[in-house]
Amino acid sequence: MLSSSHPRIFYIGITAMVIAIMLFPIRPVYALLPLSVFVLLSIAAPFFPGAQMFLPSIMRGVSGSQGVALTFDDGPDPFSTPLLIEHLKRHGIHAHFFIIGQKASAHPELIRLILDNGHTLGNHTMHHDVFIMLKPAARLDQEITLCQELMKGFGIKAYTFRPPASIVNPRLGPVLSRLGLLCVIFNRRGRDFGNRCLDNISRNVINGIKAGDIIMLHDRAPAQDVPVSKLIGQVEETVTGIRKKGLDFLPLEKLIGRKVMEDLWQKEK
Repeated sequence: MLSSSHPRIFYIGITAMVIAIMLFPIRPVYALLPLSVFVLLSIAAPFFPGAQMFLPSIMRGVSGSQGVALTFDDGPDPFSTPLLIEHLKRHGIHAHFFIIGQKASAHPELIRLILDNGHTLGNHTMHHDVFIMLKPAARLDQEITLCQELMKGFGIKAYTFRPPASIVNPRLGPVLSRLGLLCVIFNRRGRDFGNRCLDNISRNVINGIKAGDIIMLHDRAPAQDVPVSKLIGQVEETVTGIRKKGLDFLPLEKLIGRKVMEDLWQKEK
């Protein structure tokens, strides 16, 4: 009996093999079709984590969610994160920050700022190597574990992980399972290319947004010739535009109905 712990791609592979065996007696060349489709699907699947071929991924809120969640990747950054925190505070929004361990280690004061303002943290690997999913399993495990251990130094246990560049692979599931992490992606994005393109962030997010959506933006500083104020302006337009549609912002934990972070120091008291 097949275990339910097998990833979806496993069952698709079995199905392709069965169809190939059935087609082979009719004409051997026909058997190549389902196998070819499976190979192409396996190649494309890492770039579409929402398809959940390799592991379960959360990309929107639970059924009946009455708001949206705002998440930020690739920080913390001394030039942009404090301004975003202040902006979110004015609007009464609690966001979820998927942090890069190396940046957090260099700017521990920003992690405290994020936490002290009621936001939550997620794991975005130690160094944000966009090719990490092509590296050996041991390296992938190390990247995620190091970031997880770093957060423990801030008294935090994260329960969420977002892969760099939103790319996954078959080896990711066992690592996340061992560390007790959920893979949380998104279904709304600013298409800002890591804050290298700020012109249409608000439009890209707002168009078609609906209750239950998880929004992904970045809190890394824009290019040197672009003022951070332009990023703040786009976030402001995003927030006001979403609220004009009758939606409000919920903490990620409330939106997805799953615990996203634990305060270890509070637990010890």
